[in-house]
Amino acid sequence: MLGIVQTHDDQHGRRGWSAVARLLPALAWLAVIVALTAVSDLPRVPGVSNDAVELGGHFVFFAVLAALVQVGLRHAGWFGEASRLAVAFLMVVAVGFGTEVLQAYLPDREAARVDLAADALGAWIGVLGGAWIGRRRGQDGRSPVSE
Repeated sequence: MLGIVQTHDDQHGRRGWSAVARLLPALAWLAVIVALTAVSDLPRVPGVSNDAVELGGHFVFFAVLAALVQVGLRHAGWFGEASRLAVAFLMVVAVGFGTEVLQAYLPDREAARVDLAADALGAWIGVLGGAWIGRRRGQDGRSPVSE
């Protein structure tokens, strides 16, 4: 059943609010992303093309979101590692798709496939980065990776 780890259940088999609270940093970061989606005039960086700034922003914001989702899911104990990585990635890509759809209906904004590609790449790197950091810190119940 998707590799769900049965931890943190109460006597009736329900997960407590503490598990949900593990995702609050990801939800706060998601709120920032949604708020920025509605902004029509984003800050400019002198000497750098607006397209590069936008693509870099998409990559970074979605990488951070993916890492926060992956870490939150890990601490909540909701999935085994492989399932957690896939679920976190798919959730964040779905958010990216949603923001692009939203932009299609906002004045002075437009949806772009290249933005969604940057979101997906950022999500992939963020999920892997979150997993790597968790292993390095020994938070997956394993000893830290030695290299």
